[in-house]
Amino acid sequence: MDQSGKTSKTEIAPGAQTPEENSALSANPVGFDPETELRVRKNANWFTWIAVFALLGYILETINTEKEWFFSLAAPKWLNSLLSGSQIPAVLLLIVLVLAFGLIAYFSGKGKSLPYLIGLLLYVWDAFAALLLQDLLMMVFHLIVIVGLVIGLIYLKRLEKGKLEESKL
Repeated sequence: MDQSGKTSKTEIAPGAQTPEENSALSANPVGFDPETELRVRKNANWFTWIAVFALLGYILETINTEKEWFFSLAAPKWLNSLLSGSQIPAVLLLIVLVLAFGLIAYFSGKGKSLPYLIGLLLYVWDAFAALLLQDLLMMVFHLIVIVGLVIGLIYLKRLEKGKLEESKL
């Protein structure tokens, strides 16, 4: 209380931190952002969905050979169109791509940027195969997924930068 009978509020110098700000800063270390880490994991799941949709698309196309699915991979279809007759190389390529995207999803979810970048480039390559097939709906689907993957790569780089800053402390 001051002389007038009113309680006085403690003044803080400009630029100084309040006790609440100090406790908030100590709770979240500089550079670490759990929100960014969660977004990286969510965007790495794109690779899991790519693998699942590739298998699902192949199974559905095998059951109904008259219909093609826009969410499947284009590279095996393109290879099949080049080798008209033998489906074995296309099926082998599909298996390799599904396994690759599964591994990429696993390591990308752990915050590894090299597998993420390889997966992104692999899917861009598959988008070019969709372009060669002249499948507009498949190309649009690939572009949507590529945008999601690029956003994930941005978050991954932000996470790596935050971990680098954190390790310097």
